[in-house]
Amino acid sequence: MIEIGPFIKLQRTKQEMTQGELAEGIVSLSYLSKIENKKTDASPEIIQLLCNRLGIELIDGVDTDLQKKCKQWYAMLFDVYDKKEIIDTYKDLQALMDRSINGQKH
Repeated sequence: MIEIGPFIKLQRTKQEMTQGELAEGIVSLSYLSKIENKKTDASPEIIQLLCNRLGIELIDGVDTDLQKKCKQWYAMLFDVYDKKEIIDTYKDLQALMDRSINGQKH
C-alpha cells in the first residue's frame, strides 16, 4: 500500500491547497503535518475525511509503480536535485496517479 501521508501532501499541493485549508474542521494543522511527513499514522476515518476534502477516492491495491514514484518524488523534496528533474518526476507521478485514482471531482 502507498504511504498515505506523502500521497495526501502530493494531492494537496497539486490542488494548491494550504495545510490549513485541508485540516480545517478535521484535524489540527500540526497533526496534518505529522501525517504528511510520516510521523504519525492517522485513523482510516481521518484519512477518509482528508481524501473527501481533496476530492479523491483511493482504489484498493494501488500499484507499486505509483508507490515507488511517490516515494522518489517525496525524497527529492528534501534533497538537492535539479529543479527540472523534480518537475519531470512529478509529471511522471501525476500520470501514474491519473491512472490510479478514481472519483476526481475536478
